[in-house]
Amino acid sequence: MNDYNISKLDLDQILINTLFTPTSFNLQHWRVVVIDNEHMITKICKSALNWGQAYNPNKIVVLCGENDAWMEAGKFASHCDEAMQKGSVHKANMVYGDNPRVQRDELFRSCGLAAASIFKQISDFPFGIKRLFVLDEKEIKDYIKCDKKLELSFVFALDSILSGDKIQQFDVSDVLTTNTFGEH
Repeated sequence: MNDYNISKLDLDQILINTLFTPTSFNLQHWRVVVIDNEHMITKICKSALNWGQAYNPNKIVVLCGENDAWMEAGKFASHCDEAMQKGSVHKANMVYGDNPRVQRDELFRSCGLAAASIFKQISDFPFGIKRLFVLDEKEIKDYIKCDKKLELSFVFALDSILSGDKIQQFDVSDVLTTNTFGEH
């Protein structure tokens, strides 16, 4: 059923471009697992509420978020001078330290931005993407041997058969106005 084999080069290009997705303190909270093992793909598809196809997708991408990414703010600012690195660490501690709700919110916000970047880039390739809604996130995390400090954020199927599926978008007139929001 798959007439296009999604290559490592394709995925690397998408993920390298995704690194430019803005995140708080440039923490890049997200971590990615690409699954190309047929048995693993079958198991994950069976767990998805919205797959139901007679075939397996070519690849599955699992996007997880790291709650503790803020603890490495200095690492993610390593391209900056020492004062900026220290400032980043200090500010990250102020924002995230002792605040698990903010940590988790930022994790999912960052993963959402990365997912949006991935979705947008897929349109440049001869394959499509579909978000899978899995029944048991813990089961998937266990199955891919996901570290306990990571949260499952998104599971995507990638396949050429999905290339016709387009992301539902608003018409630009629904979100854009000129000069003001109301009449004057």
